[in-house]
Amino acid sequence: MLRPVNLTYRFVRDKLSDKELSVRKKLCLAYLEWAAECNKDGKEKVVELAKEWRKVEKRVGKERSKLERIARRFFRDVTKQKNRSASREAAREFAKKQAENKEGVHSEEFAERRRQLCIENRRKQAELGLGQAKWWIITAPDGTEFAIRSLAKWARENGVSKEGLQSTAKIVGKTVNGYRCRKFNPEIDKMP
Repeated sequence: MLRPVNLTYRFVRDKLSDKELSVRKKLCLAYLEWAAECNKDGKEKVVELAKEWRKVEKRVGKERSKLERIARRFFRDVTKQKNRSASREAAREFAKKQAENKEGVHSEEFAERRRQLCIENRRKQAELGLGQAKWWIITAPDGTEFAIRSLAKWARENGVSKEGLQSTAKIVGKTVNGYRCRKFNPEIDKMP
């Protein structure tokens, strides 16, 4: 009988909770715990138990169980995490120091420059018509087509569901209150 991993983990954990476990059973339980909860610390626990199991049973060579092969894949991830932790901690400390002293990206002049760049980019987008709104071609119930900018705005003004209209672009034959829409294609459609 197949059962979800989280139920299997709970079942096995409850069965083995009061017993002294071998290293192999601890490894199996650690893997099930990782699979059920998907936390980063679980991988490290699986790797450590796999190392211990190989030492206890004096397992050498290429013959590995499935769990050992999985633990070997986890070993790379755990090693990367350990190697990166020192530099991450140093970067965190450096950023805290900069924030306290209002230096670098935390300085007022940098924040002002970032604000000005943002305003300038928005102005350029507005001039070129490159904002968030896209061009759409709407087909009315009588079959006439017209181009609009900002589907959300048009849908609000005409009492039509924006999500419903977007789905008409993907699903053939679907309409919303008789309207259909499709994305504007500059090769086919004329710019209004």
